Amino acid sequence: MARDKQFEVKNHNDLLSEVAERTGKTKKETHEMYKALEDTLTEFLQSGHSVRLPRLFTLRLVQRGPRIARSPLNGEKVEVPEKVVVKMERLKNLQDVTETVKPQ
Repeated sequence: MARDKQFEVKNHNDLLSEVAERTGKTKKETHEMYKALEDTLTEFLQSGHSVRLPRLFTLRLVQRGPRIARSPLNGEKVEVPEKVVVKMERLKNLQDVTETVKPQ
């Protein structure tokens, strides 16, 4: 089942441009900050730490056990091994956004 695209999509370039404008930094400086944040988040998660950005979200590692799933191609049962995944939990500001935006 395909999801309807109800909202305009903003991409990485849009985000960098907006942050650069709001902070008075160049787009290049903003990209360097973004890359440093990305690298730091990745390193923290790889070392087994959770990461909390106050009022936005918490990223944490969760171990999922093995399970049986169905292949979407042919419906056959497929064994999915246990694995570690990153889970994002929305915090206050992101929850407020979802409560104030109306479906289009």
